[in-house]
Amino acid sequence: MAQDRNGQLEELRRQFPSTSVVTESAQETVLKVDHVVRISPTAEYALSLFVTLPSAFPKAAPRAIMPYCCHNVPITPPCTNPSEASAYQWSSAASTLVEAVRNAFQNAADCWGPVEPPSLHGITLQLSGETDRLLQDLVTNPNCLDAYCYQLPIIKLMREASRQTISEIERVANENTKLRNEVETLEGQVKDLQQRLGEEVAHLQQLGQNRLLASVGTPEALIKTLEADVRKMSSDCMAVGKRALDAYKSDKDGFQDLLEQYKAQSKEMHMLDLKRISYRAQCAAN
Repeated sequence: MAQDRNGQLEELRRQFPSTSVVTESAQETVLKVDHVVRISPTAEYALSLFVTLPSAFPKAAPRAIMPYCCHNVPITPPCTNPSEASAYQWSSAASTLVEAVRNAFQNAADCWGPVEPPSLHGITLQLSGETDRLLQDLVTNPNCLDAYCYQLPIIKLMREASRQTISEIERVANENTKLRNEVETLEGQVKDLQQRLGEEVAHLQQLGQNRLLASVGTPEALIKTLEADVRKMSSDCMAVGKRALDAYKSDKDGFQDLLEQYKAQSKEMHMLDLKRISYRAQCAAN
């Protein structure tokens, strides 16, 4: 019976004790597995692989990657021809993580052959050896010391130029960050102004639809409105005058009241008419 995800991980740690978690997320888990591979009865070397387990594992197949050159290592059985390797299918019921990792190590060893792949420990030893040889050359070979003394000022100038370049890049990056913040602030202000302008335009459009404002919005409209008001007031005065004449025959007191009302309305009408005439003349003069 096939094991679940946790069971296969426990089995992997039992078979390969040098297994550690590099990263773990909801999407995938990356393991680093170290193992010593024997390539012959008398030769062996250490290999490391990054094994990626997708979130759907064990339903989805794991992937193995070489940390040295970052290319995928097949998890198919070793010595499989390309056609069989391409036809290989991971089976959640039959395939196991231990088997896949073991196959990947053997395939990686077949790729490197008898050449031991690089490692951080090996590189450190090589650099230490190079340093020792350089010191030995400086002690035993005067020409090497002269060459080193000649190259040292040039190397210092190159290092100083590199530092200046890095400082300039940092300065430009900081200025870009400040400019970005200012641009974002200005962008927010522009959006606020656009919103306020849109609200003002909508308000003006609403005011433009107001009949009262439309009647006095332009000089021509105001003149027409004044003329209409004068005509209406004249009609009202005529109506009051007619009522006063009718009351003169039967109701003297009522006649006096209507007469006073007629005088007041007539005066108001004439004042408005004078304003209309004056405003019209002023508009014509301008």
